[in-house]
Amino acid sequence: MSKCLNDLGLCRRAGALCMGTDAVKEAVSCKKGVLVVCSQFLSEKSKKEMRFLSQKYGVALCMIEHTFEEIGAIVGKPVGVLCITNESLAKKFLTNAEIQQTV
Repeated sequence: MSKCLNDLGLCRRAGALCMGTDAVKEAVSCKKGVLVVCSQFLSEKSKKEMRFLSQKYGVALCMIEHTFEEIGAIVGKPVGVLCITNESLAKKFLTNAEIQQTV
């Protein structure tokens, strides 16, 4: 299992993870979101929407190379958009993750 997925599981257990587009939008707009994490398997429309959201609110965005199912096996729900709400966990994630792209 990758360090990226392990870190997402740690964020979930710590209560520092929002899952799904609506929850991520709310966390970012309320200034709670620190890092938006997206699967590279998202639709182009969803990727564009997340890029816009992260730029509008000044939140970092990264793409990971895991499928919805791989993410779901760790966090309990197959999703392609997540948000880490704890700054130290977000830094740990960025340090350990196999990041496809950081915007």
